[in-house]
Amino acid sequence: MYWKRLFATLLAGSILAVAGIAVQAKDTKDEKKDDKKIEEKKVEELKTPPKGAEGVAPYQVVPYAPPAGDAGGCDSGCGYTTVWVTEYTPETYTATRTVMRPVTTVERYTAYRTELVPETYTAFRTECVAETYTAFRTECVAEQQARQVTVNRMVAEQRTEMRTVWTCVPTVEQRTVSRPVTVNKQVTTFECVRKDLGHYECVTEEVAPGCLAKMRHKKSGCCDEPCPEYRTRKVWVANVVTEQVPVTKCVQSTEYVTEVVNVTVMKKVATQQPYTFTVNRCVPEVQTVTVTVMVPRQVAYQATRMVPRQVAYQATRTVSHTVPYEATRNVTRCVPVQEAYTATRMVPHQVARQVPVAPAVETCESGYGSSGSGHKRGGLFAGFGKHKGGCCD
Repeated sequence: MYWKRLFATLLAGSILAVAGIAVQAKDTKDEKKDDKKIEEKKVEELKTPPKGAEGVAPYQVVPYAPPAGDAGGCDSGCGYTTVWVTEYTPETYTATRTVMRPVTTVERYTAYRTELVPETYTAFRTECVAETYTAFRTECVAEQQARQVTVNRMVAEQRTEMRTVWTCVPTVEQRTVSRPVTVNKQVTTFECVRKDLGHYECVTEEVAPGCLAKMRHKKSGCCDEPCPEYRTRKVWVANVVTEQVPVTKCVQSTEYVTEVVNVTVMKKVATQQPYTFTVNRCVPEVQTVTVTVMVPRQVAYQATRMVPRQVAYQATRTVSHTVPYEATRNVTRCVPVQEAYTATRMVPHQVARQVPVAPAVETCESGYGSSGSGHKRGGLFAGFGKHKGGCCD
């Protein structure tokens, strides 16, 4: 995959390089043609004199002598020509312009002002006048009236009735009951007991020599290390065994014993007995009663009330009137005025100048890259399309 991409990139670069060479060669030919046309046009302009200079000979080529001490002049083939140059000369002139100037004038106009004038008019006001009239009011009057009233009277009566009386009588009954009894029983169970059935064994161990042994060894004149010492000691070897051992225990337990017991029970026995009692009975009776009743009646009386009435009277008020009067004011207007001023302008003149001309020689500067068009090549295709006129730069 990498080689395919590299090949495609190289192929595209080759195609762009060939296309750039062809385009640059065409641009070089077109620029040379354009430069030639521009040079011919400049020569025609120099040969043609401006207006008002028809008496001067156009494009006169005469031998040119360089000034004394000029070592960098032209060769014997140089000449000079007449060139028309435009020069500007300052000129003072007088002109007229229109200027807007403010002018203040006094103007009379009609103004209006407001004046307050007293005026008498007929007005109305509301006044309250006392007035007597006949009114009615409700009064309650006491009045004796006879009425028939039904009254309930309580009457006592004796009544005898039979009623049921419950009496408690002791009775002996036999009942079967369960009585708890505590009993001690021997119970044998098996328990796990761990026993160590081990034994002692004699073990011989190497013991490093002590300080006294080392001192005795040095006194004996030996230079080597002292011989190791061996000691024998008993070591218990454990052998744990688990056994099931029967264990007898005395356990208390509760048992229920069934037995027949005589129980005295109070039973209710119903008996019919006579019962005399007093009953109050309501008996309705009609009675005539005299009562005092408050009866409402309408009673007339004389009352006074305030009645509003409209009363006319003369009043004075101030009325505003608009009154015209003559007044003056200052009015400023812009008036056009003609004003003369002096200005300076630059006037062009055609002047003939003698300019030395050297013979035309094709150089690198007149070729590609330095023509009047001022175009330059650069970038990716700057190295292609060398000039054929002998320029090696």
